[in-house]
Amino acid sequence: MRIPVLLFITWMAAGCARSRAVYVPHTAEHYPAKSVDSPVVLTHADQLHSPYKEIGAIIANARSANKYEVVAELLKKKAREVGADAVIKVQYKQKQVFGLNPLIFSFQY
Repeated sequence: MRIPVLLFITWMAAGCARSRAVYVPHTAEHYPAKSVDSPVVLTHADQLHSPYKEIGAIIANARSANKYEVVAELLKKKAREVGADAVIKVQYKQKQVFGLNPLIFSFQY
């Protein structure tokens, strides 16, 4: 009985702490990754003041108390991985959700 309870608690904790970023390319071109200390510009604007090429979209989400900072770092990290210098059209959305991971309980009576 202890193993299923431990697995359940681990599963619940993992679901609550998930933060991730996904890259969706808009082109077949690949660019070399930037170094981890390369600066990345994050802006709400839909343009930069220098020439640029849109190479894809990054979608990031975080479940933590400091969501904006976590999401900003996820965006920068993913941008560096795909060789980008900037992320434009950044939008932050907050969702108030209370719930449990989907579970189905069955009781015999």
